[in-house]
Amino acid sequence: MYKRHITIYITIFSIILTTFFSNIYAQPTSVVETTTEATTEEPSVINNYADSSKVLNIDARGAILIDANTGVTIYEKNSHEKLYPASITKIMTAYLACKYGKFDDTLTASHNAIYGIGQGSSIIGIKEGEQISFLDGLYGIMMESANEVCMMVAEHIDGTVEKFVERMNKQAQDWGCKDTHFNNPHGFHDVDHYTTPYDMSLIAFNAIKDENFSKIWGTVDHTIPANNKSPQRFLHNKDKMLKPTSDYYYQYAIGGKTGFHDDAKNTLVTCAEKDGVKLISVVMKANGYNQAYTDSKTLLDYGFSVYKDNKVYTAGTYTDKIPVYQTYLSEDYNVGELNVTVAGDVSAKLPSFVSANDVKTKAVIDYGKDNNANKIFAPIKEGDKVGTMEFTYKDKTIATADITASNSVESKSDKQLAEMKLINNVKSVLHTILNALIFIIPVVIIIIILLVVRNNINKKKKKKRRKKSGKNSSSKNSTTKRHSSNSSTSSRPRNSSSSRTRSAEELRLQKRRREMQRSMEERRRRSENTDRPPIRRRRQ
Repeated sequence: MYKRHITIYITIFSIILTTFFSNIYAQPTSVVETTTEATTEEPSVINNYADSSKVLNIDARGAILIDANTGVTIYEKNSHEKLYPASITKIMTAYLACKYGKFDDTLTASHNAIYGIGQGSSIIGIKEGEQISFLDGLYGIMMESANEVCMMVAEHIDGTVEKFVERMNKQAQDWGCKDTHFNNPHGFHDVDHYTTPYDMSLIAFNAIKDENFSKIWGTVDHTIPANNKSPQRFLHNKDKMLKPTSDYYYQYAIGGKTGFHDDAKNTLVTCAEKDGVKLISVVMKANGYNQAYTDSKTLLDYGFSVYKDNKVYTAGTYTDKIPVYQTYLSEDYNVGELNVTVAGDVSAKLPSFVSANDVKTKAVIDYGKDNNANKIFAPIKEGDKVGTMEFTYKDKTIATADITASNSVESKSDKQLAEMKLINNVKSVLHTILNALIFIIPVVIIIIILLVVRNNINKKKKKKRRKKSGKNSSSKNSTTKRHSSNSSTSSRPRNSSSSRTRSAEELRLQKRRREMQRSMEERRRRSENTDRPPIRRRRQ
């Protein structure tokens, strides 16, 4: 029972302490909220914007349309089926050339580069030992689909074509291509050389991020100057969607690459841009180059038709408060508070069937390249950019906006900072004392509680003993009375064994006391007889 009381007391005290500590050490809500998201759940469709029930008149075996800014799929048909890419392979080759090559280098045609390509390959007539610039070689690859130049570039970058092909496959894997395998740098037919419309869209999506690549694959005409073995060459892009004089010209097309062989049929990758919307279409295994162009146009027209300006943010919706610091004697001091916001409305190009509630926002505060403490330092002027608000759909950025300061925070003088330092030191001392008290006081209280509980327990035990002793006395008295009564009626005493034991003990004590008293009397008499002179009797 006593243990239960102790447990109850300690439980109550623990609750009190928990509440006390939570109030003291509760951290305030962070004033730098860097991430906010829409509360609306995302649609169940993960990989595309488009209505899955939409059917376009696409003749090609496989096709896909993606947003070139976000990588999100808008439309697809057999997009994960393995097909032969033919010369659209050269998109990967040209990208790696832009990434690892030097434009002012010189390419020299080896015997393997000229004669190691398949019969009937697309070429620009480079001769063995001929030299052209690295940049001119890239134009030859993307505009005229020159297979021999692909071999020259591969050997120039990695020494051998085989090593360059390994680089191609490694890059494809890094980009997330799961159904792609390259066996050469130009796309000439090989049963082990394949990809999918989806993987090809990933390759194009990443390749166009390189400015040099985008410039090259969008060039319509180019001239290669005369060299050691050939006069100047005039190159013309084979992609008819880029040529204004072609029947298949598409006014929004900004780049593309064609491909063809008997097993692959016609393949085509096109990039087009309209009113801020950039799209990439991939068509594979189309029946004739005219069908490849028609399917591409159908895809692009559909993509542009479903996009519209969608307001994804209302001015002033996002507000936050950020502490501003200033360094003094190697220490950072809070010198003010900065109110930040995105001042204006933000719109983004989205398909009409996408709601603005599906767009997520993320506030990214710019703390400076050299600042690892995630702090903003004074001075800050009203209107200064302090970060960026990112708007994403399905983890793809669709728009950005500046986060700006709504007020100014000026720098403090050294005198003011010195005063702040003094105040901070005092606060630190007081905080240390408070922390000590916070840990000492509970211990003292616990000790007091335990002492009180112990005292109460002892009191209860004493009370219990007194009650028990009172009962024993009553029992003894009643026994004595019974003994007296029995003595009057019987000649033989009926004392209990305990009574006999107590009587014998008392007799022994009395005897001992008498002996001690006689001993003391004897010593006193002897002392008197020794010290007093003898008494002389008077003579009569």
